[in-house]
Amino acid sequence: MNVDLEQMSYPLRQLMSPLKGEFYLVDRAGDILLHSDVGNLFRHRVDRRLIEQMTNGADHLFDAKRQTHLYYYSFSNPDWFVIYAVSDARFKEVSSRESYQIQITLVGSMLICLLCWWSLRHVLSKMIFEIIALMRAGRIHAGKPGDQLRQEIQSGHRQMLEAVEASNTDALTGLFNRRCFDKALDDQLIAGRPFCLGLIDLDNFKSINDTHGHPVGDEVLRAVAREGRQIAGQEATLYRYGGEELAIIIPGEDSVRALTLLEQWRTQVAQRPWREPELVVTFSAGLGLWRQESAEQLLARVDQALYQANDAGKNRVHHAD
Repeated sequence: MNVDLEQMSYPLRQLMSPLKGEFYLVDRAGDILLHSDVGNLFRHRVDRRLIEQMTNGADHLFDAKRQTHLYYYSFSNPDWFVIYAVSDARFKEVSSRESYQIQITLVGSMLICLLCWWSLRHVLSKMIFEIIALMRAGRIHAGKPGDQLRQEIQSGHRQMLEAVEASNTDALTGLFNRRCFDKALDDQLIAGRPFCLGLIDLDNFKSINDTHGHPVGDEVLRAVAREGRQIAGQEATLYRYGGEELAIIIPGEDSVRALTLLEQWRTQVAQRPWREPELVVTFSAGLGLWRQESAEQLLARVDQALYQANDAGKNRVHHAD
């Protein structure tokens, strides 16, 4: 069989290596079968002791005699090795060059970091004074700027909390507003925990406004809200649903307890004395236990119960079917 080893060695010359070196194929005896430099075919051998150290798989050896690094990959059938050889001098040359470049890079990076730190410190110090000057209308007090900034941040944080609370609170009743109710209802549905929903409508509220005036109507709304919060305590959350309507979310699946709470609230409002002797205030309510339906379906069901309470004579609570 005519085997052209020079032609077969050609692919080894095409291999791209990270460092200048040699590729060759040897057998278990150390004979070079293929070489990237065809002139070395069968002219050199790999030390048998190195071959014996080569194990299955891929690894690295150092040929102390030739001062060469050997990277090899073994084949089991036939029992050959592909070796990539790089001289130790080449290794040290590249390492020294790379090390020098790394050192230069590190020094440059440190200088840049120091410059950035100095610039940032200068900018922050200037910014602190400018912020405080703006917040204080140009009056910068003596002391550490960090302490002054901390005070301003705390003050701003309090103002932000007050703004958030104001955006969630109905100005007239002090209850959570409709936007907050919509979010709370969505959160309840997402959490998947059982709860009861109640809708409350003040009976004949338009007549109260027309007869006694809007200031009295406003006071009625505030008083009914206060009574509800006192009775609900930590058990439930009240909302201004819209106009003369309020809403209440009562966590848990005890609809009997929820109904009792609403009845206590209704009775207390109905028995409450008012400054206007002829003024009588009552409310009607619908109550429903969430049945895994959508918010729209639950609201429609509870609203229907409220309609039934109004239609039955008002001043009562109806439980949704």
